[in-house]
Amino acid sequence: MIDRKSVPLLPEQRRFLTRGLPGENHWNQAAVCSIPTWIGADLLGRAAAVVCRRHEALRVLLEPGSADVGWISDPASLFEVTDVDLTGESDTRVFARECDRIQESLDLRAGPLIRLARIGWGRGEARLLIVVHHFLVDGVGLGILIGDLEQVCIALSRGEPIPSARPAPGAHEFAAWLEQCAETPAIRAEVDAWERIGRPVEPVRLDRDAPNTMATTEIVTRSLGAETTRAVMDLVRGKYRGNPTAVLLSAIGPTIRPSGDALRTNLIGHGRSGLPDQPRVTRTVGWLSTRYPVTFEFLPDRHGIADRAAAIAAQLHEIPNSGAGFGLLRYLSRDAEIRGRLAALGEPDITLNIRGGGRGPEPQLFQPAAEPAGESETSTGFREHVHGIDIASDGGELQLVWYFSSTQFDRTTIEDYCAEVADRLRSGLVPQR
Repeated sequence: MIDRKSVPLLPEQRRFLTRGLPGENHWNQAAVCSIPTWIGADLLGRAAAVVCRRHEALRVLLEPGSADVGWISDPASLFEVTDVDLTGESDTRVFARECDRIQESLDLRAGPLIRLARIGWGRGEARLLIVVHHFLVDGVGLGILIGDLEQVCIALSRGEPIPSARPAPGAHEFAAWLEQCAETPAIRAEVDAWERIGRPVEPVRLDRDAPNTMATTEIVTRSLGAETTRAVMDLVRGKYRGNPTAVLLSAIGPTIRPSGDALRTNLIGHGRSGLPDQPRVTRTVGWLSTRYPVTFEFLPDRHGIADRAAAIAAQLHEIPNSGAGFGLLRYLSRDAEIRGRLAALGEPDITLNIRGGGRGPEPQLFQPAAEPAGESETSTGFREHVHGIDIASDGGELQLVWYFSSTQFDRTTIEDYCAEVADRLRSGLVPQR
């Protein structure tokens, strides 16, 4: 019998449980790393046990038959390490199928919620697949976990003392602080502002009015190129403290809303700052990210992109506490009326996520690999948004990663959207020769 104790939930964890996904067990954060061949499954297992003891967020399960969460003192019951031999294989489809099998094997109530696979691959190479249920970590947390895992592997292999981690509040300690913050007068006073900032608008246009299912999700990726990336980052470093949200929205908005009407989107934040007197949680592993709806008004397309970005930035500046208060009020407030008012706003058709990351120590051995990590999300149930737009960085170049349903859009439509956004940024920011 495993001993558990009840722990509070973070806003995104509560939000996830409200979705009622048929495939809730398959909703993961995952990565594939290239590792030295001398790192075996046994060493990885010992290192994983240390890392799971270090981060309390990695030691939770949902109570069977309920949405309550139990914290487990014994991390060994929550993760598995397997040794997979694909030596001599070069077909990445075979690699992906093995990763799919592992990605589909997590269980929110019975465990495991973390799987590591040491994969012998190709001509004597080795890969590490890391799969963690999203309920436990966000993208930043996954980066911290990978950095810590590498650091502990190195120490154990050398017989050296394991470096101590910098002190950081645990995810559940932070969740308890957020619950108290949600009841403060300053946060409760944000409700009226959120009804204005996140007000509903007309639905976005579709190629076809059809079911928006997870099984029909497709992705189009488009690099902005080195010149455009430099131009975007030069502008945001000079005016927007390194945050490209305003610039990118100024290019995306006219593509989705060519009529010039208001555009409503969810913005995703890392959740590690923003609230008054917030504890320092830069090294905390958990699903700390924030999500909040914002309705933007756009200047006509005849204005230069810098002017349109400035107008968007002014609207972003009106958002209280970097958007963190919305999730507190929507999911943690004890006031049912407040939760109901914000729930009535509904979900935007669009989500924009500027991918950022943080790791633990700088990697020495674990390097990103080209092989696919498999499918990280269930193919059952419905998608929440019409457009899911991620901004990623690959080799120093910004990329548009655009998620959509193939029943609602032709692939060529989304490819044209991506090309139009890239062209608008390039023509507006890159000097013409």
